Order: sequence, then structure tokens, then C-alpha cells
Amino acid sequence: MDGFSEIIGHKKNVDYLKKAIALDRIRHAYIFLGPEGVGKYKTALALAYALIGRDNVNASGMLSQNNHPDLLVIERDEGKTRLGKDKITKDLEPWLALKPYSSKRRFIIIRDAHLMTLEAANALLKTLEEPPDYAVIILIVDNNYALETILSRGQIIKFMPLTDAEILTFLQQHGAEETKAEQAAQLSQGSLSKAVKFADSAALAAYYELICDSLIKLIDGRRTEIFVLAENIDKEPELFTGVLELILRDICVYSLTCNTSNLSMLKRADLLAVIKPEHNPAIINLLPEIVEFKTNYRLNVNSAIININIAFIVWKIFNLKIKER
Repeated sequence: MDGFSEIIGHKKNVDYLKKAIALDRIRHAYIFLGPEGVGKYKTALALAYALIGRDNVNASGMLSQNNHPDLLVIERDEGKTRLGKDKITKDLEPWLALKPYSSKRRFIIIRDAHLMTLEAANALLKTLEEPPDYAVIILIVDNNYALETILSRGQIIKFMPLTDAEILTFLQQHGAEETKAEQAAQLSQGSLSKAVKFADSAALAAYYELICDSLIKLIDGRRTEIFVLAENIDKEPELFTGVLELILRDICVYSLTCNTSNLSMLKRADLLAVIKPEHNPAIINLLPEIVEFKTNYRLNVNSAIININIAFIVWKIFNLKIKER
């Protein structure tokens, strides 16, 4: 069962892990570090499948259903925003105390390990410092959110965003229409899971129109539109802010060139008509703030607060004089 063959991109990481398997140089702890939805979890499963399958040729049936007795996946309970201490002390530790069933190793994959509470992280440290000889623990971590003490206890393998071309090829192979696949690839910012979600969304065109309507009003100085935009963002924050970010980048390009041929998404003539050259430095200065606020959607932060802040930043782009860097 070759799970590595199904991984999109990340050739360097796949080659490294395959070599480690061939030489039997497997670490007790790995940190798969990178953006959300780029294939970290899938690669972790591929590593576990490869080693369990090598030790037990009859394991493929159980592995295909993710219920092999030597593989445990730790993840947040439904409705929870954090991984609590109980996940370590009541789930991980007792399970890892048992010796392997049919493999030489026992594998634990901790999804969203960056969302562990401080108490959970401290409890995990004890296991990472003195793991059983047969233990392989893989932490799936979104960029730079894990505690330094955790990051220092394992082999860090960095995952980069996928290219638009890699994502576009995947989406078209799975039946996505070309234009929608291109837009989804651009909106995803290298995340395959987001691209698949965006390509399947029926709301993309509607969100585009709502954003253009809001931007025209914000450019006109209507401060009350901040709250309308914030409410609309709440419909589907990741997709809505992705479309918003792409349109703002198009405005930046158009403010410099007045040429529509280089634009990714923006086609509305009424919005293009009110774009001014001074919007370019404002977007360059303030767009990183929007990107930073977006990262908080997956953390324990009130989404309404994030939405208001993003909407207010957009208002500032068009209504405050921003000095060029």
C-alpha cells in the first residue's frame, strides 16, 4: 500500500522519508510543519502505512479503514477549539504504554498539534523526552504556532504551499471546470484542501458580487459599509476573505497599469472606474494586516471580532492616506 504515490507535490519530503524507511532510520518524533491543507496529514499517514505494511503484509485492509491497532490519530473533539490535556493523559499515554500488535512500531499522529493547550503540551513533553523504543509520534503543525519546547523535541519537516499548477492539475483531473479551477487554485494560496472546497462552492460568484458592491461603497467613504462587509464575511470566512484578498490584489495591479489583461478576478467596470493610483501603496501597506487577521479563524478567537477588523482595514485602505514604504 503506497500512500506516498497519492501525495501532491512535496517530492523532497517524500524522498527523504522513503530513504529513512529504506535505511531504517526512523525518528521517534517528527513535526510536520507548514500551511494548512497542503498534505501534512496525508504524508504522515503514508509514513505510518509504509512501515506498518512492511512489518505486516496483511495490514492493508485495516490501514485502508484507518483502524489498525498500531496506529492512533489524536484530534480535537467535535465543537472544541483546542486539544486538551485529557487527549494526552487519557488517550495517548495509556495507548502508547501497550507494545505493538503486529508491527515493530506504534504510530501516533496528532492533528492540529498547534492547538494544544499549554497543559496538554507540557504533558506531551514527558512522552517526547522519554518515548518507548517502538514509538513514532508525528505532530501536524500549522506554521509557527507550536511551542518552541515542542518544536525542539522532534525532527522538523517543512511543507511548502503547493503551486497553482499542481492544484489546477489536481482539480481538473477530478472534474472541476477550468475557469473555476483556476480561481480556486489562486484563492487557495497553496492549500489543496481549500482549493477543493472552493472549487465545490456554489457561492463563489455571489461573494464576488457582494465584495465588489461593498468596495464601491467603501471607496465612496461610507463607513457604515464596514458592518455590512463584516456580516457578509461571516457567511464563509475563508472563501469570502480569499476572494476579497484576490480582488484587492487586482485593484493594486490596475491602479498601476490601468490594464485589465493582468487581473485574476476583477471584471466589474463600475469598480474599475473608481480605482485611483493612491490605492496601490495603501493596499501594499495594509493587505498584510488582513492576511494576519485571517490566521486567527482557526484559533480560539471570536470570528465577529476578526470580521470587523478585516472590514475596518479595507475601509482604511480607501479612506486613509498611507505613506509608501
